Amino acid sequence: MAPCPSCNLGAQYLLTVSSKTYKERYKTDKKEFTLSGLKPSTYYNFTVQPIMKNGKPVPAVAFASTKTLPPGTSTFHPHVVTYLL
Repeated sequence: MAPCPSCNLGAQYLLTVSSKTYKERYKTDKKEFTLSGLKPSTYYNFTVQPIMKNGKPVPAVAFASTKTLPPGTSTFHPHVVTYLL
């Protein structure tokens, strides 16, 4: 029988959010994650790692980057980012 790498995955993710002046890590079991209070006109990097059943994050990551909107450019919430994991 072939090994089953995904059999070792737990039900949590490690989400890391960073910018030049900010870095925060969040453990979550949700497939959707909303961050608020982000600074306007700022680039943010996001990495997502599944967490194995032994509590260690998988070395491989998914990566995304975005820039928040400048103040006054939208009636939406320009300083809120939602990611689907």
